[in-house]
Amino acid sequence: MFTGKPRILLIEDEVELCQAMMFKLGRLGTLGNASSVQESIRLLEQYQWNLIVMDYGLIDGTSAAVLPTLWRTQIQPAVIAISASPHSEALFFCTTNSVVFLPKPFSLVELYAHAVESLKQCRRAG
Repeated sequence: MFTGKPRILLIEDEVELCQAMMFKLGRLGTLGNASSVQESIRLLEQYQWNLIVMDYGLIDGTSAAVLPTLWRTQIQPAVIAISASPHSEALFFCTTNSVVFLPKPFSLVELYAHAVESLKQCRRAG
C-alpha cells in the first residue's frame, strides 16, 4: 500500500517511446526511467516503486535479468510488461505476481488506463 504520489519506473530503451510514456504518465506520480538492465537494477535497489512499465528487450539484454532484483524488493509493484515479441508474454506471466501485458505497438491511452487501474489495485491491496 502507498499514500501520496506513487513512484513509477519506466524501463524502456526506445528514447521516443520513453519520452511519450513519461509525458502521458507524468501526471500519475513521480517518474524514473532506465534504458538498460544495469540501470534498471540500480534503480530497483535504490528506490521503492509502485508501478513498473517494463520492456522485454533492452540494449544490454532482456528484462528477465531484472526480475530477480524485482522479486527482492520490499514492496511488490504492479508491472505493465510491453514487448514486440509474443514469446516474452509467457515469461512475464510466469515470473511476476501482478502483470498486464501490452504488445507493441500499443496506444498511450491504453497504457494510461492500465496504469491507473494498476495503481488503484495497489492502493486497495494495502
